Order: sequence, then structure tokens, then C-alpha cells
Amino acid sequence: IDYKIAQIFIMNYDWPGNNNKVFKSKSGDGKWRHVMYDSDFGFERWGANPFNIGSYETYNMLGHAIGESNVFNNPIWSTAVFTTFLENMDFRNKFINTYCDRLNTTYSTENTLYFMDSLRTIIEPYISDHINRYGPDIYDLFTPNTMGEYNSVYQGMENFANYRPDNARNEMVEMFGLSGSIKTISLYMNDVEAGHIEINSLKIRDQGWSGEYFSDVPINIKAVPNFGYEFTHWSEPSYDDSVTMYLDQDLSLVANFMDVQNPYQDLILINEINYNSSDDFDPGDWVEIHNFSDQSLNLSGWKFMDSDDSHIFTFPESFTLEASSYLVLCQDSAEFSQAYPEVQNYIGSLGFGFSGSGELLRLLDNYEGLVDYVDYDDSEPWPTEPDGSGRTLELINPLLDNSISESWTSSTDQYGTPGYINSAYNSLSREENVLLPTEFAMYQNYPNPFNPITNIKYDLPTDAHTVMEVFDIMGKHVKTLVDENQTAGFKTIKWDATNSTGNNVAAGMYIYQIKSGSYNETKKMILLK
Repeated sequence: IDYKIAQIFIMNYDWPGNNNKVFKSKSGDGKWRHVMYDSDFGFERWGANPFNIGSYETYNMLGHAIGESNVFNNPIWSTAVFTTFLENMDFRNKFINTYCDRLNTTYSTENTLYFMDSLRTIIEPYISDHINRYGPDIYDLFTPNTMGEYNSVYQGMENFANYRPDNARNEMVEMFGLSGSIKTISLYMNDVEAGHIEINSLKIRDQGWSGEYFSDVPINIKAVPNFGYEFTHWSEPSYDDSVTMYLDQDLSLVANFMDVQNPYQDLILINEINYNSSDDFDPGDWVEIHNFSDQSLNLSGWKFMDSDDSHIFTFPESFTLEASSYLVLCQDSAEFSQAYPEVQNYIGSLGFGFSGSGELLRLLDNYEGLVDYVDYDDSEPWPTEPDGSGRTLELINPLLDNSISESWTSSTDQYGTPGYINSAYNSLSREENVLLPTEFAMYQNYPNPFNPITNIKYDLPTDAHTVMEVFDIMGKHVKTLVDENQTAGFKTIKWDATNSTGNNVAAGMYIYQIKSGSYNETKKMILLK
């Protein structure tokens, strides 16, 4: 489709009966592919049309490509396959929408003129020398032989870039019997770092993108979250994440994304990483996970991955990680056991190693929900000592956010502490006895939306009387979750979607609020039934 669109848009009328080349790879996939070849008849390159088919601006190139009239270089044999494909409405709609995609982006007047100007800036200083050296005697009638002729031809190409997008749309209206009604859709994300939007063949990552489409051809839109996020809803609440619609009016859509929340996120995490061993002590790459909860966890079917989606280690069936315990996942079991004969709580072999220059490590549950991830690096602000010195990258404390560099340090033990409490944590606990938050905070509940139980985390840097309450969207009090003097620390409270009398509440949006000393914060959550 893109090949056809390219030839049609630039109006290469020395095609498809000529310059129509295809190739097939020797790999055996059986697919023939087009080659863009000899397209210099396009883009109003020939100011004076040598084949008397009319002007570029009035000639219907789409009709030419589907054999509407046999004028020049479009015999029936060269257009029959494309014409037959267009009899299929799914293919026709895909062709129309893809053509509109390109007119909204690559072939837009703005983009084309920018591209032309960037090339002209490079080429123009050499045009005079080129003409003096090679012309004008050896040039044909249609090649510029002076700077004036060059500028005139360039002006013609600029004119083409200005009128061609609208003409291309008019050709589709004429050839496909469309109404000609065109509407504009504008796409936004609540957070451009959280995801993107697909519309037909395009992936939109820029905020406030707009495009024009025909009202009588359905378009396809999909919200796609980035890793670590999930799509929650459109600004138009009746739409699913993927929707097919007729654009009968101008429309603005906002895709809303949020951080992925997982009930295991407060129970287990990536705790220590050995990604680049020293030359004289090489156990292979390994990573340690830590169940820092007070309950055993069934990891059957869980997955560990790096940044390459094809690198997957699946935990065996009936595999359990006990409360407060550690487990090492090693690249090579034999090398690891030889280097650390005292460590027994390891599993592998992973079958893949980690990048010495930093990469993403991921832990997924048996439903492929994200449990934990660390996107480490070997350069500052991440600790640099673990990069080839033998020391490992250790999490200072499991209560810290292990997605940020400040929570990690180099191991104090030369070769790390696989399968045991981190050496960095030992140093911290001896010096400070306990780790406390440095500021008040209340986090988004998880899961959210939820049914029927959700968790709310909050941090108290000092002892304080703390009150946490739930209200409905009208501000009516539903339940008090906390009302007591609390010591400083990292806190979690659960709400089971019941009111103060113990009755289940209705589905909908609720507000939860914390007051602790002078700290006051409010957030929203959604209960589904």
C-alpha cells in the first residue's frame, strides 16, 4: 500500500506499465516486494509535459494507477492486481486511511517543503559549478541549464507540494465515490512518557497531533501504554482502548494512562544485581530477588526478563519463595555454584546475561503483570563501582524505591552477598537502626480500579495523630480507615469497599483523604463491580 501511495502521490506517470520492479528474498518467505525505481517523472519534474496527458495539477493520478483511462504507461495488465484488491472493502478502507495518514504526516505540505528546503540548502551552492562543468550542451530539453531555470523548476516543485495533498484527497473522493466530508481528529495523552496512540498506520507520540480523515471511512484508534504503565480511559468514557469509528464531526481525544499497580509490588523486589564481573572472579551475571513480606509466595509461572522481550526465564511449577527469603537467578548455574559454593538458594540457568552498560530488568507474575523492574545504568548517578570491579549493585533497603539510582549503592563485600541480606543494608541498619521516610506522602491506591479490596500506602516522617477517611463523590463520609496516634514509618492500610456500618458500597468513584499534623492530601479511586 505504501508503495502504491508513494507513486500515486508524487505522480510518477511513467508507471506502472514501466519502471515497475519487484524482488524476492532468497530467505524463502515467499513474498514479492516492490522497488521504488526511476521516479523522475514525478513531482512536476517535467515543467512541460512531454506526453500530452494534461497538467500535473489536473491529471487524476489515482485513476491512472487503477486503469481508469489508458493514456500512457498504465495498460490493463499493470493495473489489474491493484484494481482487484480495491474491490475488497477492507483493503480499500485501509488504502484510503493509510493515504490520509501519509497526507497528514510525511506528504503534508509543511513536511515536504521542510524536506525540500533542507536538501536545497545542501545542494544549491554547487548548482552553478555543476551546470558549468556538465552543461548545457549534454542536457536534454527538460534539464535546467541556468540558475534561473533551476530556480524555476524548484518553484514548480514547491507549487506541487502546496496543491498536491488536497488534489490527492479529491482524487479519492472521485474514484471511490466518497462524500467529500472531511473532519479533523486531535489526539492527546495525559502523560507523553506513559504511552502513545495508534491511529490507522501511525504511532502518535507528540502531544496535540491533528489529522484529517473522510467521514464515511471508519478509522481505527488504539491507546498503547509504555512499559510500566496501563491505559485507564479515554476522555470519551464509552470508548474501549481500541475503537473503530466514523469521524462525523471534529473530535479531540485524550488517552489517560497511569502507573501499573500490582498487589505483589509491596511483597517482592529486585534486590541485588551482578551485571559485569571482574576478570579474576567471574560467576556469570546474576540477580537476586527478595521476598521481604511475612508470607510465602508461589512463583509458579512467573517470568524474569531483561530489555530483550525474547529473553525469558520462566519459574518452574510449584516454586515457592518463603517469607523474608532471598533467591538468586543466575546466568550459568555451574559457574555460579563454583564461585559461590556456600550459596544454595539459586536457580537457573537463565540462558542470557545482562548488559554491562545498563539495561532494564523485569519481574512479572504468572498473569504477565509487572511486579518489579529496575532500569540500572553503569554511569552516574548510578553507582559505578559494580561495573567490572567485582562488587555488585545492592539495594540499600527494600523499603526504598528501587527504580531510582539514589536507592542503590556498591556492595561493601568484594563479591556481593548473593542469597543473603545485602552488605549495604547491614551497614545502614547498624548506623541508623531503622530507616524512616523523610517527608509526608500518600500514594495512589493499588490496584485502581479495584474490586473489592485496595491498598493505600502513606509515609509518616514523624510520630503524629493520623486520620484517613473515605468519601463518596458527593463528599458524603463513607468510612474512617485510620484515626489514631501513629509512629513514624512506611504505612499501608486496606479498604474492602464497605462503609462504616460494614455494608458493601456501590461501584463508582471515591475520595480518600489523609490528615496528619499539618499534612493534608486527597486522591481519587474507582471501585468496579
